[in-house]
Amino acid sequence: MDRDELRTISDDPKRATNAAASMSLFDIFPRHIAEALRDGRAVEPEHRDMVTIFFSDIVGFTQLSAELPPRKVALLLNRLYTKFDALSRKHDVFKVETIGDAYMAVTNLVKDQEKDHAK
Repeated sequence: MDRDELRTISDDPKRATNAAASMSLFDIFPRHIAEALRDGRAVEPEHRDMVTIFFSDIVGFTQLSAELPPRKVALLLNRLYTKFDALSRKHDVFKVETIGDAYMAVTNLVKDQEKDHAK
């Protein structure tokens, strides 16, 4: 969605609400699921024999965040997760969530990666 579309949508409260809901769906779910939910279609359960789940947590983050100014903590997390997000897009990894210093992603979930998803 470009800036002109956002300006047009922001002038119409109902369209703005629908656009925000769609963007949220795409932030939370894989594209094919978000599209089905947005369009009111049923989402069928899917099965994968094997997935790899990646969790990251910064050791000592609580102490680190207590000692650094909030801006430095935010910049540190932004740099780290910007790189994680780029790698996730490059390797078709589905990012599940970031909360504070925790990052969770899954491979072989959205795209078939059976032979190399754990690399």
